[in-house]
Amino acid sequence: MKEFIKHRLIVLLNESKNDEHQYQTRDIGGSDVYYKKNKKDKYWEFIEKEEFDKKANKDNTVKFKNENTN
Repeated sequence: MKEFIKHRLIVLLNESKNDEHQYQTRDIGGSDVYYKKNKKDKYWEFIEKEEFDKKANKDNTVKFKNENTN
């Protein structure tokens, strides 16, 4: 039973790593807008500043690249 629990915990940890989110902040018209997305997803979704402050860190924050500028 102990080995089963250990194995299950390892599986769950690996699954959670695959579901990690990325976070981003953008200056839109003079104020910050906060976003997150699952690493596997294509599109970003809006989030509140509180969630960004709580969950974003240097390892999961992605720099915004504006593809519409030349």
